[in-house]
Amino acid sequence: MNIENLRKLIQHDKTEQVFKILIDELKVIDNDLFDQVTMLSSTFKDAKKKNNMGLIDNKEASLSFTKVNYALLQIFTELETNFADKLETKPIEKPNIQELETKNSNSSEKTKFEKIIPKVFISYNHGNKDVANRLRDLLRAENIDVTIDSEKMQAGEDIKEFIEKCIRETNITLSLVSKRSLLSAWVAMESIGTFYHEKTDLKKKFIACYIDSDFFGRAYTDDALDAIDENIKEISDLITKRLEKGRNIRDLQNELTRYKELQHGIDEIVRRLRESLCIDVAAENLDNNFPKILESIKAF
Repeated sequence: MNIENLRKLIQHDKTEQVFKILIDELKVIDNDLFDQVTMLSSTFKDAKKKNNMGLIDNKEASLSFTKVNYALLQIFTELETNFADKLETKPIEKPNIQELETKNSNSSEKTKFEKIIPKVFISYNHGNKDVANRLRDLLRAENIDVTIDSEKMQAGEDIKEFIEKCIRETNITLSLVSKRSLLSAWVAMESIGTFYHEKTDLKKKFIACYIDSDFFGRAYTDDALDAIDENIKEISDLITKRLEKGRNIRDLQNELTRYKELQHGIDEIVRRLRESLCIDVAAENLDNNFPKILESIKAF
């Protein structure tokens, strides 16, 4: 089992082929990983079936597939770290990369040999809109294509769909990190969504710029989880009261789901921020450090 070849298969949307290889090989390597891959395979097939039946749209199906691929990449890392002695050194049949890349030759999608034109999506909490707007202006002065919700989002447009569209249609998510943003379920969705795509798409990148640096503190994640738990409890209590009165809870249910996703993902967001190069944009540091941001974007 050649892990690098499996990664290439995922990059070229051959996830079903990956499952066939993994399920067969993991039977003799590790039962826990075998169970995980079996469950992921079921999730993947279920999303594909629902999409074919029209029960979910292409956007929702694509997000499900991306999450599955991200989970598979995590399993590959675990295999390389903990089971290297059980992996076969003999490579599996390599995918025909040239064929895969030219299969849709009439598509407007760029191949890895073409220069990628940076398109930046600024992810921020509205409490930090002054910094976001200043950053937008600096980027546009350098002829960088920038998407920001204050300009692009239409009245009445679904926020979740807008976020997913922005991540799909841009190749760099520039996240403004602050106390407000890290506790925002919407900003978390933007961060996690980019993480998933970045792992499976070589044309995606996440750049973090921080307005305040609390997240570097060891206790930050626990403090953030305490605040998230309070929101979840408050919403859950309201849901209980609504149900007792026989009222609908759709608005609260969606909000509760977002906070639970934030609860589940905050540790990964903080880990990623701490382990990557974050650029200080607090106060006058935005102008001073803007060349670093520009360099990171143009190096993509």
